[in-house]
Amino acid sequence: MNVVATRPSSTGLFLGLARAAICALALFTANALALPFPNPDPGNVGDDIDGTGYFSVGSAGSLTFELFDLGDSNAIFGFYDRDTPATLVPIFEAADATGSAAIIDFTAGYVFDVEDNAIQSLFAPVDVLGFYLDFAGFMLYSDPSLNLGGADIMGAFSSISDDYLSLLFFDAPADNPNRSLLSWHVISDLAPVSADVPAPATGALTLLALAMLVHWRRTAKASLR
Repeated sequence: MNVVATRPSSTGLFLGLARAAICALALFTANALALPFPNPDPGNVGDDIDGTGYFSVGSAGSLTFELFDLGDSNAIFGFYDRDTPATLVPIFEAADATGSAAIIDFTAGYVFDVEDNAIQSLFAPVDVLGFYLDFAGFMLYSDPSLNLGGADIMGAFSSISDDYLSLLFFDAPADNPNRSLLSWHVISDLAPVSADVPAPATGALTLLALAMLVHWRRTAKASLR
């Protein structure tokens, strides 16, 4: 993609300030869990879906726009499969300018770069995903459990008129009075889901444990007779 955004005059100075700002997040993580972010546009989006770190994909291709990126040429925005968070798929890379657009087909498994008119990334099809921001080498995730101190630092706001259209931004924790917006994206054809949905096997394991406990108690009572 063509880079049209103005870059910092000193990359070293910018990186130093960026790292200082990110490290400062750790000072606010103790009270940052599960605090909703203020609604940036109440007329068009609902309140922050507090604690949600994951999204389910729809049936159509997803259109994504990068509205703001504080990191500019030092930041990467992308997603990861909930089951494999270590596998990161870039949507907007470091060279992409603010205002860029991408089309994502989560079923076929590709990210299409609109500006370059070319495939940018290939990936295995996903059903439920989270987002990440690689900010000057510091990783931030939509799932609070993957962040330093468990901080919830991504706001998610669904469109009032379209449940499958979301406004996403990474920021410092909601209770940080000096927080600074890091990135702002709009993405379609995704619906937010709870980050705390248990794995399917959890219920079965719980029932098995209860059955074993009941069997043990019956055996113990029989041996005392």
